[in-house]
Amino acid sequence: MSFTFNFPNPDAAENERTEDRMITEKSDDDDTVEDFKEIHITSRNLDNAVRQTYQISETLHVDVLDRDVVEKQLCEKTGSVCGVKEAAGQHSDLIPNVYEGGLTVWECSLDLAKYLDSCPDSLAGKTVLELGCGAGIPGIVAIKHGASLLHFQDYNPEVMEHYTIPSVLLNNNGHSCKCRYFSGDWARFRSHMLSENMKYDTILTAETIYKPINYSKLTNMFKDFLSKNGVVYVAAKSNYFGVGGSSRGFEDFINKDGTFEIRVCLTLEAGVPREILQLKWKNV
Repeated sequence: MSFTFNFPNPDAAENERTEDRMITEKSDDDDTVEDFKEIHITSRNLDNAVRQTYQISETLHVDVLDRDVVEKQLCEKTGSVCGVKEAAGQHSDLIPNVYEGGLTVWECSLDLAKYLDSCPDSLAGKTVLELGCGAGIPGIVAIKHGASLLHFQDYNPEVMEHYTIPSVLLNNNGHSCKCRYFSGDWARFRSHMLSENMKYDTILTAETIYKPINYSKLTNMFKDFLSKNGVVYVAAKSNYFGVGGSSRGFEDFINKDGTFEIRVCLTLEAGVPREILQLKWKNV
C-alpha cells in the first residue's frame, strides 16, 4: 500500500498516489524523536530485487527498490516494531517523530535529481550530504556525477537499512564514492557529527520544509556542516497545505536569520508549483 501527505493538489493528474491520505500528529517533545544511529552495510545480494526505475534524463536513470515490497517485508517481519509498520497500520505517510515518509519517492526529490543532472560539473570531487534522503535519488545522481563522498541521512533506521542502502548499491557501477549512512532526528545527528568536524561542499534536501517548527533544526545543520564556499539545494512545493510549510515561509525564515543568501534557481509550474532554492553563505 502507498500513501501521500495530506496536501491537496489542485492538479490531481500529477498525483501518482490516490489512496487515502493522512497526517497523524504527534508531540514534538524532543525526548520522543528517533536517536542517532550509523548503519554499516557494505554489500547485499540484490540479484532478485524488485526495483523501480526513474528516468532522470535521456542518458541517466536511477534504480531503487520497490517501496511496496520493502514495506510488506517490514510489516510481515515477526516481532517487528518500527515506524514503517505503524504508519502502514494507520494508512499514513507521515507520523511526526515516528515515521517521516522515507519510503515514498516525492516529486521534489526527482526535481532535484534532474536539476543536479543538468549541472554535473558542479558535483565532481565534491563532499555531499543528503538530508531526509529516503531512496536517496539526488544523492545517487551526485555519485554518478563524480562526488567523492556522500553521506545519507533519513529519520528511520529501517528505511536506511532496507531501502536507502540497497538502492544505492543497485546503482554502484564501479563508482569510487565513499558512502556513510545515518538515521535519526536532525538535532541528534548534529550533536553526534559535530565532533567529526565534517564540512560538505553540497547539502541536498527535498520535501523537508513542510513543517515550520523544524526550520531551525534544518538551518542549524546548514550552519554547522556547510563548507565556506558550499551550496545548499532545497527542493520543495510552494505550499504544504494543512501543515503550514511553504517555500516563501522558509525563504522568510532564512532572510530573517541573516546567515545565508537564498534564491530560487528553478520553478516548475504545476497545480502546486515546485521550486528549487539555493542557499550560500552571506559575505563569502
